[in-house]
Amino acid sequence: MKTNCLSKARTRMVSLLVGSALILGMLVMTPATAAAQPVTWTRANTDGFGAVPPGKSGSAICMAEYNGHLYAGTVNYEDASGCDVWRYDGGMTWTNVATGGFGSPGNWVVWSMVVHEGLLYVSTGTAVTGAKVLSYDGTTWTQVNVDGFGASMSDASALCSFDGCLYAATFSPLRMYRYDGGTSWTQVNVDGFGSGTTVCRSLAVYDGHLYAGTGWNGRVYRYDGGTSWTQVNVDQFGTGDDPEVRVLQSYNGVLYAGTARTDNPKVWRYSGSGTAWTDVTPDYPDSNNDAVRSMTVFNGLLFVGVGNYSGEDPPSGVGTQVYAYDGQNWDQVNDNGFDGDGFNQACHSLAGFNGYLYAGVLAVNWDSDTYYGARVWRAGFPNISVVKSAPPTASPGGPLKYTVAVTNSGIGDAKDVIFIDPVPEHTTIVSGSVTCSDAAAQIVSDDPVVVTGITVEAGRTVTVTFQVTVAAGTPLGTTLYNQGITIWDAFGYFSSDPAHQGQPGPTTVRVVSPDFKWYLAEGSYGWGFATDINIENPNPTEVTARVTFMTAEHTAGAGVSLVQDVKMPPESRTTLNLDAELGPQDFSTKVECLEGLSIAADRTMYWAAQPDANTTQGQEFKDVRMGAHNSIGVTASADTWYLPEGSSAWGFESWTCVQNANTSDAHVRLTYMVEGVGPASFDKVVPAQSRSTFSMKDDIGEADASIKVESDRPVIPERSMYLRWTPQGAGEAVRREGHCSIGTTTPANDYYLAEGSTDWGFTTYVLVQNPNAVDAVVTLTYMTPEGPVSDPPFTLIAQSRKTVRVNDLHPDMDFSTMVSADRPIIAERAMYWDTEPDTGMGMHDSIGTRAAHRVWYLPEGETSAEGGIETYTCVQNPGATDVEITVTYFYPWATGLTPVFFTDTVPANSRRTYSMADKISGTSASIMVECDTPGSTIIAERSVYYGYRTAGTNTIGGWED
Repeated sequence: MKTNCLSKARTRMVSLLVGSALILGMLVMTPATAAAQPVTWTRANTDGFGAVPPGKSGSAICMAEYNGHLYAGTVNYEDASGCDVWRYDGGMTWTNVATGGFGSPGNWVVWSMVVHEGLLYVSTGTAVTGAKVLSYDGTTWTQVNVDGFGASMSDASALCSFDGCLYAATFSPLRMYRYDGGTSWTQVNVDGFGSGTTVCRSLAVYDGHLYAGTGWNGRVYRYDGGTSWTQVNVDQFGTGDDPEVRVLQSYNGVLYAGTARTDNPKVWRYSGSGTAWTDVTPDYPDSNNDAVRSMTVFNGLLFVGVGNYSGEDPPSGVGTQVYAYDGQNWDQVNDNGFDGDGFNQACHSLAGFNGYLYAGVLAVNWDSDTYYGARVWRAGFPNISVVKSAPPTASPGGPLKYTVAVTNSGIGDAKDVIFIDPVPEHTTIVSGSVTCSDAAAQIVSDDPVVVTGITVEAGRTVTVTFQVTVAAGTPLGTTLYNQGITIWDAFGYFSSDPAHQGQPGPTTVRVVSPDFKWYLAEGSYGWGFATDINIENPNPTEVTARVTFMTAEHTAGAGVSLVQDVKMPPESRTTLNLDAELGPQDFSTKVECLEGLSIAADRTMYWAAQPDANTTQGQEFKDVRMGAHNSIGVTASADTWYLPEGSSAWGFESWTCVQNANTSDAHVRLTYMVEGVGPASFDKVVPAQSRSTFSMKDDIGEADASIKVESDRPVIPERSMYLRWTPQGAGEAVRREGHCSIGTTTPANDYYLAEGSTDWGFTTYVLVQNPNAVDAVVTLTYMTPEGPVSDPPFTLIAQSRKTVRVNDLHPDMDFSTMVSADRPIIAERAMYWDTEPDTGMGMHDSIGTRAAHRVWYLPEGETSAEGGIETYTCVQNPGATDVEITVTYFYPWATGLTPVFFTDTVPANSRRTYSMADKISGTSASIMVECDTPGSTIIAERSVYYGYRTAGTNTIGGWED
């Protein structure tokens, strides 16, 4: 038998959570929202458990699980032969484990059943010998009271285990007893609570207290110890029509009470304070309901069974109903009378067992005085839990990925599930980042995240993921709170974090500065290269920089490390050159601050364009500096990276350097997104704690291409390019110049490039990479000293790259660039210039940044007294208002000199360029650029030129907010 569960409350839940008419409207129009959920109920016994006549086991008044079995206590409506207890053996089979009223036929009903201290306890009602309480160990029944508690109590109407003790309630007079062992009990109230109250059929534990529900004055009492009880409601809840509190149940930190009344019995909710209760009664199908007969908590929901009495044949009432409640929404989960039979008139008991919900039902024809016997139905319900995980910390401007696991540990499949998650404050959704492991689900919205039509099969988990970007200006120490809701049928399941699974609460992420464990994938003292590691300490205190070099010993199967600790005075810079210690080999570098403070690191490589360059190292090259490149490091490894620039044509070499800081090998896939063609992929292996280098030409021949690096373990890649040139009379091509850049992990709709010029002999190229499976529409906006200038948009085909030669469009112009697209992209910029006659071409390059920030660090910088070495800091203001900035130069620590700083204004949507030689000369220095205007941010790059612009380098900085 199937029932169609009502879904009317679902949209109310959505509107409360999202508060968005737009999203609510989308969900209302979505078929999954309107579809009803089938819940299948089947019979689990024969009428009356096979008793003859069936009315001898007329209804399962109470049920409980004990030692892996389900037990049911019955009422005998037919004769004076007594009540029974039945044990469920599966299917339709039950075994009678107590009959004949436990040897006293006058015991006509098993009122209550509870597990306490490893035993099953039951209580009875009788008009002959007095109420009994018995314990059961799975084999033997033992009476644990004297009949009627020695006071002719006819009915022990309720049992409850509380605070290590067993309590029992009686009728006429209403007494509360505590079990002391053997057959000894102590009365813990005054008769009728001192008010003449005669009936108590409900006991429950809530918030560390024992509560009792009474009739016929409709009261709820709280036990305060000794014989003291406090009434916690007004009589009959103030309605004058709720004479008896028939059921009490604690659920999700709230106490619920179900009443008996002439029609439409109430469900009341209590939060533990004063005498105030809230009416949360469900809507009933007719007016014949007479009492809330049962309550239980199952699969995270509160289930309520009601009585629906009518004396006619056929009955005028619809039959008993069972409702589920999640604390906000009700849903009827059975057909009226279970199978439309109005003679199924009361759900006396509910119990969860082995993943199923069981309902004990009274079936009776009052008109003919016919008892059909107890009927037990069962249904398998989904049991939904939702756990949301995220990294414990994130950085301003950085990415943050949430993973939501929706698990169904129940019996039935959960169909047409909806997942909703408002994007946390201080973040923005990464467009297109929402995924769902159920391929048939529909992603309705990114912000808020809305996924509909999910099916979570029994015993399975469906995963939803999405990524946000933390706002660049988010104050450090901010906690990001995020909690979503999963809706099945009318019920909402709020997510919890992994540390508190099953206890719904928001997932928290703390906003911190990046680790400033800096990783530099490229580096070599072989092949004619010299390498400097430049470290900047902007702090007012001394720090220790630990520098670890990871070499490329492939034959050994793992890298060889050299570690050095460097003390750095406050507000200083230092440069490491370890060619003597490492020798002629390739390496990657990790730089970390042992004090956990903010530092920054970049790397400069030099070489001389000589045919025998492999034999020369170190300072000799730094003096020549025929070629050079530089790049800032990255502060974390990742499993996916993008590098927009790359060419193995036009005389270029292009190399991808991959650093693996892990203790096991990384399996890497390089995908070249070839300009005008499309992607080509190649699989590589990078040994543990080492670095490997891969040639673009060896993989795809001569082509222009962007690069995507994917790995089964987090890695750090960089890309180096070299232009080969044949000096006059050499007869052999050499590496004349080159550039190098880190990649980025996150495509974005906007990318910023602070440097750029088509004046002063420069040629500038903007490289745009589209990693999406669909085309992107891209617009370039140039921020000049006079203001912004935009180009017409162009279409960039899927998984490819496009090169824009800015000189062809805007000659004789200094500028920064903003690259915008309708889909997430990545941008990089390369600059070239002619040098002295017969000396080839100079060049430098840098990846862009997807966001502006408050502070930028640029570790390398240098000037010479004669002007042969120049350093320029380019500051881009992408905002709509002018900003105030401070530029500070930190000297090498050995000089002992005090930092030099100055301030300036950068107009809106423009850029400024600052020559280091205007403030200091004849020394190296690190740079810090701060935006002093509250709420505003900037982008900073630095260009260095050597040998009167024979060579040059460029990089973005490391940032902090």
